[in-house]
Amino acid sequence: MNNNNGRSSLLNFGLKLSSPGYSYQLQAIARWLLLITIIIAFSFIGGGNFEDVDAATIAATMKAENPFFRQIPLSFLTMMVYIFHPVNARYMLPPIAAFACVMIAGALYVQDLYALPAFRNSLRYVIASLFGLRYPVLTIDDGEKKLKKGETNLIDSIGGPGFVLIQPGNAVLFRLLRHPSLVGITESVFLEPFETIGSIVNLDDQHGHIDELVTMTRDGIKVRLMDINFRFRIITSQESQRSLHSPYPFSPDAFRRLSTGLPVDEDGQVSWNTYTSMLVKSAIIDYVNEHDIDFLTAPRASEQDPRRDFRDKVLEESNRRVQDTGTEMLWIDSGHFDIMDPDVAAERINYWAAEWAGHAEENRAYSEAKRQAYQELGRAEAQAELIMGISSALSDMPRSKSPNQNIRNLLLLRTAQILDAMKDSRTGDVTNRPARRDKK
Repeated sequence: MNNNNGRSSLLNFGLKLSSPGYSYQLQAIARWLLLITIIIAFSFIGGGNFEDVDAATIAATMKAENPFFRQIPLSFLTMMVYIFHPVNARYMLPPIAAFACVMIAGALYVQDLYALPAFRNSLRYVIASLFGLRYPVLTIDDGEKKLKKGETNLIDSIGGPGFVLIQPGNAVLFRLLRHPSLVGITESVFLEPFETIGSIVNLDDQHGHIDELVTMTRDGIKVRLMDINFRFRIITSQESQRSLHSPYPFSPDAFRRLSTGLPVDEDGQVSWNTYTSMLVKSAIIDYVNEHDIDFLTAPRASEQDPRRDFRDKVLEESNRRVQDTGTEMLWIDSGHFDIMDPDVAAERINYWAAEWAGHAEENRAYSEAKRQAYQELGRAEAQAELIMGISSALSDMPRSKSPNQNIRNLLLLRTAQILDAMKDSRTGDVTNRPARRDKK
């Protein structure tokens, strides 16, 4: 990702011409040259004014007697002999001693100012700042600084100069003394002197958990919500989609809002996860406080699930509240809902039981009425079949002039029909009955 002020990353610590690390390294080289020039100048000045060293003769003798020196130009060899001759070289000691005292004094000041535990750490910082040697390195991964136990990292304690290695899935906002400097992601960044790490964000989806939350409903019933889970992340960039080359398309503006929008307590800036949990808690408490216990717990029509309503409304409200911190909510699980007063809970259970019992009794009465209706319908159908059978028998029966004889014939005919029906029924039962095995 390109930073806001055109600063280039220093991949693998390789200094690019356009990077601030390159210009700072040039400044460190210039300081080296200046220090060496001052030390050599003391040798020239002291030897020229107070000593009489014939460097030309000594150089000529060395060149004639030693084959190694024959390859070196006589003028250069003469200058080296003049500078490093013990008589002249002793004049280098005052600037070297003065420089050493300055370095020690500076290291002691840095140690006292930043409360560093060891003098060597402050001395290393002074040397790295002046001459670009042994820059400290700090790795960012999993949304945090990777520090060894007992380690004093100069970038963490003081700031730049040094390198910050940002692992994939992390974004870092760096700060100068009065304002943010740049945003770095998945790169190696060189920090200028006193440039510090402002905020670190893990770009992966974050998980939040609330073990227990106690509040009251609108009708004054104390309730407890347990095991609430939610997920959130930094607002993604609208211009770019997630891809292989851009696996974390976050919004830089959202990152800056997150870096500046988190509150501060006595221990420093509150963490992202902690503050998001606080906002989710407040949304849940407000929702519970605005509704009665029946609305929150009582089962309603199939299209109105109290738990689903809870999740949807709390998710919407939580997402609105975290927008100022550059955060977006992904989902929320309402967890478990418990009435803390056992008397109220028992009363609610009895009420629901009575209601369900009433519904059950209503359904049972309806079923009984339906059964009786079907029974009466069956009787009517049986009577109709009997009448139809008698009518059919009368039409088939031979008529006589005697009414008594007609009735006798009708009874005989119906009796014969009943016997035939019973015979057919028994025959069917025997036929359908499984064969009995003979006992051995």
